[in-house]
Amino acid sequence: GKELWGKAGGLLSAILYVYAPYHALNVYVRGAVGEFWAYAFVPLVFFGVYKLFQVNSKVSVTRKNLWWVSIGALGYAAIIISHNLTAMMVTPFLLLFIFLLLFIVKQKKHFILYTLFLFLLGLSFSAFYWLPVFSEMQYTNVTSVVGGGSDYKDHFVCSFQLWDSQWGYGGSAPTCVDGLSFMIGKLHVLFFLFAVISFVFLHRKNNIPGSLGWFLIGGTLFSLFLLLKESKFLWDSISQMAFLQFPWRFLLIASFFISLFAGAGVLLIRKIIKHVIVFVIAVFVSLFVIIIFYQEVFVAQEHFSRSAEDYTTNETLWWKTSKISDEYLPKNFDKPKDIHDVPETKIAPNPDITDVSITEKTHVILAKLSVAKQTDILVRQAYFPGWVMQLDGKDISYQVTNKGLLVPVPPGEHKLALQFEQSGVAKTANAISLAGIFILVIVIIKVIYGKKIT
Repeated sequence: GKELWGKAGGLLSAILYVYAPYHALNVYVRGAVGEFWAYAFVPLVFFGVYKLFQVNSKVSVTRKNLWWVSIGALGYAAIIISHNLTAMMVTPFLLLFIFLLLFIVKQKKHFILYTLFLFLLGLSFSAFYWLPVFSEMQYTNVTSVVGGGSDYKDHFVCSFQLWDSQWGYGGSAPTCVDGLSFMIGKLHVLFFLFAVISFVFLHRKNNIPGSLGWFLIGGTLFSLFLLLKESKFLWDSISQMAFLQFPWRFLLIASFFISLFAGAGVLLIRKIIKHVIVFVIAVFVSLFVIIIFYQEVFVAQEHFSRSAEDYTTNETLWWKTSKISDEYLPKNFDKPKDIHDVPETKIAPNPDITDVSITEKTHVILAKLSVAKQTDILVRQAYFPGWVMQLDGKDISYQVTNKGLLVPVPPGEHKLALQFEQSGVAKTANAISLAGIFILVIVIIKVIYGKKIT
């Protein structure tokens, strides 16, 4: 915001972004931690790209390119790692932003190369996460999040809800009466409209980057359009958008664009108020009003007396919490119908097992068994690539069932071990991420100690 509208405009944009109602919604209503984290990094990746544009708008190209590549790459990687659906939403807007800047930047070749480097570096940082996601999601039931109660067709926002909708702690409904609010923010709308007026009448006189201003206006309007039922044809035509589930997720993008552009409003204020001290007072009064107006939704509305034991009992962990989301289980896995069906031990009861002791850790299950006769033992562990079974120190094959892993065991005393090891894809992804970190270190050294690049 400071790069576009000056310090006062940047401060206004920052305050509006922090106090956007959707920000509070993610924290205090939805508890959407991943989306909450990603919200912080959206400005960073756009900032990195814009600084690349500024550096390459000059005659010479300096090592500062590498610095801004690093900043933008870290921002992009952080969005992917925090919340992959936010990355899906941000990337098309980011590409449009880059495409626009490409038309007006002077050093086009350098801008393209360094921007491509930014993307590749960001993808390499986050490869340990996204590469296994794409290669191994087939072993989960993650596609179950598409449709049903999360069908995007049932979660479009009614236009009046963008201006005013009741703050609640329920869910999203197919009607215009939802249990949570989808407000953009009244002050956000008013500051945005004031900024539009300021921009339209002053951008030529004040040497404001006109194309960037129009991009921010267009980005705001288009992201809001995607919330509405009128955009259904776009959702229907792009099948991948179904994974977003809720069109109102685009409030995150709208909050960014509308907050960033709203900073342009200070240009008109500065035009009207000539006296510097009065201008500064006017800006700080505006910031104070924003904070006071929105502070109510940025504090806990109710307090509940809870202890750690309320969340760490076996009943809570094994039943109440575990049944909330099951999309990461294998398809057709046999899920417990009530708490009594939840297995208390990883080895299923078997009349041919006379004695058993189990040691269980996050990625290792060790069992000492006394087996009366040849039998198939059921290890109640959902299958995922990487589980390796050993009997008495030797690898043994097992059968995957909808109740767990079935392994044949001969009579006698045995040590059964089930250990999770990283797949080849995961190891490759880790190597790529480590390579990206190594490149980043080299880049930082280059920026600090390198000479001017011509």
